[in-house]
Amino acid sequence: MAGQPDAKRRLFLIDIGNVDQQDRPQEFSDKRGRYFYVQPPNTTNITDRKRLGFPTPDPTNKDHEAFFAHVLQLANDICERVTKLPESATGASLNVATISFASDSVSKRPGATTVAPPLKPNSNVTLFVAEPADDVAEEREQVVRFLSDHFHVLPAIDDPLPNRWDQWQASVDEGLKASTLFVQILGALPGRKIAGSEQKPVIAQFERAQAAGKRAILWRPGALSPESVSDGRMKELLSAAEYYGALEEFKSEVKRLATPPKPKPVDPPSPEGMASQPRVFINTGVEDLDQAKLLSERLKALGCRCNRPLLEGTPEDLRDDFVRQVRSCDGLIVFYGQIKPVWVRRQFDSMERHLTRRTRNKLRALAVCLGPPPKMSTDLGIDWPGLEVIDGTSGFVEEQLNHWVATLRNGGGA
Repeated sequence: MAGQPDAKRRLFLIDIGNVDQQDRPQEFSDKRGRYFYVQPPNTTNITDRKRLGFPTPDPTNKDHEAFFAHVLQLANDICERVTKLPESATGASLNVATISFASDSVSKRPGATTVAPPLKPNSNVTLFVAEPADDVAEEREQVVRFLSDHFHVLPAIDDPLPNRWDQWQASVDEGLKASTLFVQILGALPGRKIAGSEQKPVIAQFERAQAAGKRAILWRPGALSPESVSDGRMKELLSAAEYYGALEEFKSEVKRLATPPKPKPVDPPSPEGMASQPRVFINTGVEDLDQAKLLSERLKALGCRCNRPLLEGTPEDLRDDFVRQVRSCDGLIVFYGQIKPVWVRRQFDSMERHLTRRTRNKLRALAVCLGPPPKMSTDLGIDWPGLEVIDGTSGFVEEQLNHWVATLRNGGGA
């Protein structure tokens, strides 16, 4: 796969615990992989590791539940990853098979079309969840998967930190700079030394988070006493952990702390006050209607009145409504998500005729909003004065929306 598009993201490494990371072939040395083993408490040797589902996976064996849970998660991650790869990396358009496990059976629904995942509620919030030592790798993965449904999480499970000290430092510092909170899952082990240094990753990540001034949220197993650990620095970290015990409660607490406070409710404007609220027309196809509704809600919170096209009615009704919206709005957004790019170009051709016939006021702001899935190219070949691009492929960026609304209110741009 070397040299091919998205090669690194197409590799899923299964680690059954029999080869240490520093002993792997060079091609796999920078990929942490999926742990299909556990390191028993108070052990550090590779020979102590217990392989999941060993010697033969048995769905009736309660001790093998983790194996089947890992396989299910892997299957879902492969499915999600494939749907997000550009066609140049896969060679063709893809149908998605939804895979589910029930005991030892596998059911598959072929022929499903690719559907863009919904935007995360707080995808503009980034959390740094420190990479762990082997003894709490499973707990860290559970936390990352839970938080990834709500926030952007670094480092990703399939994109671990580099092995070399200089690269490791740069990667950690970059991730911390982009993050709101530092979250760490602690066990008894500090982790193996980072190549090219005497530093141990569990301790070093915490120290760099402290140096960056990040708020740290630490968890340790309830049964792990700091006094039982011989490493003095690890003993200090474990003693500083505010949370210990039930991991589910910790996950919920991190979510609560990371979720931005909801804006205070605003009283509905009086008829006189509505005149000061700019009117925005979001031109969208039915394929992107759900994402356009999310954009509408975000703009509404910023004091805009939003309309979307009629999607039911006679052709004459739909055309008349479209013309009226284009000619009367203050701001105009064309939503480009799952819809084909040729549709977007046709909308601009159509809107141009009606924009030139506006009589009451000029259009104050114009934008193309990019929605999921990610695009190989965002160049539509459209260069209009004042046209801005709002990138919502992985969640709307508040700064972009605020800037566009400010342009709208100031009456400049298009």
